[in-house]
Amino acid sequence: MTYDEAKNEYDHMILPRSADVLVKFYLFTSNNPSDGELIYMGDKDQFRNSNFNPNHPTRFIIHGWMSSVNSTMNILIRDAYLKHGKHNIIVIDWSSAAINLNYVAARFKVENVGKQVAELIDFLNNYAKLSFNDIHLIGHSLGAHVCGFIGKNVKNGRIPIIFGLDPALPLFQYIEKNKRLSNDDAFYVETIHTNGGFLGFMDPIGISSFYPNYGSQQPGCGLDLGRKCSHERSFELFADAIENDYFIPRQCNTFDDLVNQNCNNIISKDIKMGSYLNAFRNAKGIFYLPTSSSKPFRR
Repeated sequence: MTYDEAKNEYDHMILPRSADVLVKFYLFTSNNPSDGELIYMGDKDQFRNSNFNPNHPTRFIIHGWMSSVNSTMNILIRDAYLKHGKHNIIVIDWSSAAINLNYVAARFKVENVGKQVAELIDFLNNYAKLSFNDIHLIGHSLGAHVCGFIGKNVKNGRIPIIFGLDPALPLFQYIEKNKRLSNDDAFYVETIHTNGGFLGFMDPIGISSFYPNYGSQQPGCGLDLGRKCSHERSFELFADAIENDYFIPRQCNTFDDLVNQNCNNIISKDIKMGSYLNAFRNAKGIFYLPTSSSKPFRR
């Protein structure tokens, strides 16, 4: 299905559609780093006997279209966190809807998935002593917008930090903040744009928006006819940032400066792409940074 065909189908849908989506929640910790423990919302006894530890920070990872719990994005980010201390890593598997050649159908499940994860977070807060202060959401492509709907729908608190990795562009609009990830969905929202204007948003939709190599096409991706390589570079860079904490950007005065590739202002080394500390260092605005074509991506 071409983008124009998908857009035509989407335009003729009756909104909203409330079909259920089967969403599974897999818990990974230092005790089970590669063998996910399937957890169930509402089962209080299970959490008492699970590897979940409320004293450890909790990270929710949400994949995008045509992906699942076993996709590269989840594995890279999960393993990066577990290398850096004890965490509760909860991977959200919505492959029942995401693995569908009909992108429109998958896109249309995003809000429902976000609401289910929001319910899980409120449940964990009520019955498993999960603190809202310890939550980060990380989503790629459609998963970035799932993060937005999680932030919009939690009831017991506010999400502290969201990382949106090349938030999906097709069938989302910049002017419709209530239907996509926006800078209001958490105390701090950071977006990383690697295929802007194609599979991902080019517009800055985070409190901080980072544009590796000016955000559209990534080095080492060749012709990249389907743009998949550049689109996926966002989660590769994010995983590298968790492990190494070294992506120091330059701030752009305006979005036009970014588009015109005219960002030369050197900023404080305290601000680094993909660092949760940005939330506490008043990071705000549009940032550019060069990277290399393969890991290690630092340049």
